[in-house]
Amino acid sequence: MTTVVNAQTLWVNGVIFSESGDKLIGVPYATVLYCDYDDHNKIEYVGFTDHTGSYDIGKDVVSKKYFVKIIAPGYREFSKTFTKLPKSHSGNLTLHFKLEKNEEVQFNVKKYGTDALSAEAGTIAEAIASIPDVDLDKETFNITTSEGGSIRIFVNGVSLPVKNLPKLAKIPAIAIENIDFILFDNSISPIFSGVINIELKDSQKASGILSFEPYVANQFD
Repeated sequence: MTTVVNAQTLWVNGVIFSESGDKLIGVPYATVLYCDYDDHNKIEYVGFTDHTGSYDIGKDVVSKKYFVKIIAPGYREFSKTFTKLPKSHSGNLTLHFKLEKNEEVQFNVKKYGTDALSAEAGTIAEAIASIPDVDLDKETFNITTSEGGSIRIFVNGVSLPVKNLPKLAKIPAIAIENIDFILFDNSISPIFSGVINIELKDSQKASGILSFEPYVANQFD
């Protein structure tokens, strides 16, 4: 994709991948952090990979020095410093990063089919609220772990912006194929404590029952 931006900003995106035998595979649910070059604890832009390993930091990334850190469940933490982001005549900068597996880090993926969710759940939001260790505030639609940790919501492997969470209360639970819930420890992501990925049935995917805008990473929603 090509876009016209001023000379000081770039549209930064790319793919986080790993190797499996002789194949390259995308790394899902990775956190991509563009931090201050000198103060690595100061996060300036953040993105999350989808089920293909693709991420999009945004189109207004200032071209300057950065410390880039990538954290993903089941992989070794990756970091790289840029004294300046590579030039791009189009304004679109694609940066790919390779991660290595970390067998020492264990995490569980809990899969819930419709039969495992509450029979009283009439909507997707109510189905999420019925998952053990998950709390949903019905007024704000804030979804957290039972200990208060933030949870990132994905639909069919694509990150759902917080502003679109109320849509989950309008979609019937029968649209769900299954729900994956991954609970992290603090070493996996400094941004959120877990991931919920809602897989919709094929008929619902085709009908576009849940349309939403791509996640704009640097909004810190």
